[in-house]
Amino acid sequence: MLTHALLLSILSEAPLPEGLRVVDPIALVESADRAALDLLTQSAWAALDSAGVEGRVSGRIKSTDSLLAKMVRKDVPIEQVHDRLAVRIRVPTVEDCYRVLDRVHATYRAVDGEYDDYIAEPKPSGYRSLHTAVQIAAGQTAEFQVRTHAMHDYAEHGPAAHWRYKAGEFAV
Repeated sequence: MLTHALLLSILSEAPLPEGLRVVDPIALVESADRAALDLLTQSAWAALDSAGVEGRVSGRIKSTDSLLAKMVRKDVPIEQVHDRLAVRIRVPTVEDCYRVLDRVHATYRAVDGEYDDYIAEPKPSGYRSLHTAVQIAAGQTAEFQVRTHAMHDYAEHGPAAHWRYKAGEFAV
């Protein structure tokens, strides 16, 4: 598999016709991802506003390494990785979680089979959150997570903290 740097190195060695330049395809994808994430976070703020809920919004783009690792781990093509772009919405109450999720689903079509209610049915670690994958464009999906501030603190610092899973420290 060619790395980004190796590919650019090979391309830079080839003489190009006058007036043509090498376009970095990875930079183009990253730019498109940033633009899509900006739109997603704006729609998350709109969901909070239309639900009449005060909250916080953050977003992230899954790194290339993490994306490839997930594809290998789950043995799926890139089209089945629905959290390449992800937005997290934090709100005060459980009721607010469901209210905001309804607004998200009113804006985007949910991907069949990609909704998890870890509030009603927490993970064994105690992790609680709502996860949904939605269609944002033809062939492109994104994940929304909606949780309370307390659920977020538990997810980030408690036994369910993601870094604990990465380090192999799963605690029930």
